[in-house]
Amino acid sequence: MLGRTYPICVQIKKALDHTGIHETFALVLTSHLLALRSVRNFEFFDRLQTTLHFGCNYLRLYDLINHFLRANRFARLKRRAGVAAHEPLEYFAPMPNPDPDSIVLASASPRRSDLLTRESVAFEIIPADIPELTRAGERPCDMATRLATEKATAVAKRIGSHPARWVLGADTIVVIDESVLGKPTDADNAAQLLGQLKGRTHSVMTGFAWVNTRDLIPYADHVESRVTMFNVSEEAIRDYVATGEPMDKAGAYAVQGMGGKLVDRVDGSIDNVIGLPVENVLARLAELRGRG
Repeated sequence: MLGRTYPICVQIKKALDHTGIHETFALVLTSHLLALRSVRNFEFFDRLQTTLHFGCNYLRLYDLINHFLRANRFARLKRRAGVAAHEPLEYFAPMPNPDPDSIVLASASPRRSDLLTRESVAFEIIPADIPELTRAGERPCDMATRLATEKATAVAKRIGSHPARWVLGADTIVVIDESVLGKPTDADNAAQLLGQLKGRTHSVMTGFAWVNTRDLIPYADHVESRVTMFNVSEEAIRDYVATGEPMDKAGAYAVQGMGGKLVDRVDGSIDNVIGLPVENVLARLAELRGRG
């Protein structure tokens, strides 16, 4: 398996390095894949090889790898690190001498990282890694802002107040008929979710929250976009699910990827549909910083 895995790891690292996305993550990702070399999951590595062959898309690679690692619960890595099976395996830690002007993103989402990078925002990634629990009777928009606030607050408490820094939490949900559609549990569930969305218009809501490590006071809001899907065939849905892209996506599609072919139109912020309404988020940060 090592002979089959190693060339792929090298290609992934080169691709990630070429994008300029978090060099440390590229190295960590490569080492973790090498550590998993004895896992006899040939389908996973075949799909990786296919992805690389048809053009290396950073977001798709990240999602595919992240889904596989989460599905395997990092069992081998946790054993090697002496971490209990129920405990999270941390990938990112606070910088030893952080830039006080940089923000902290309380999310490992590659989509949110990519959107912030596009806007030349200096940021550090420290995922919140908290349970995303629902509450009976809670409105979808309230759920999104609450989860965003919980994520930002959890990370702000973890990193401390010296120096004081702004932490950004976000949570994106897909809503149709007042029901929140989560991430698919498997391929059949992904096809089922897409079947609910096809030919109809649904809402995508992203709750976001800024929390300063100095006082832990949250400033939260949400943005809503409306997405209309084509009335695609069951075969088209199956073909899309087979790509692996819908997995680990709320609503089982990625508008910025191959899933964009399923989308007729977006009313509102497309960045919001991708995972972060950057314009609103940064405007709010500027306002908060302006208060001193």
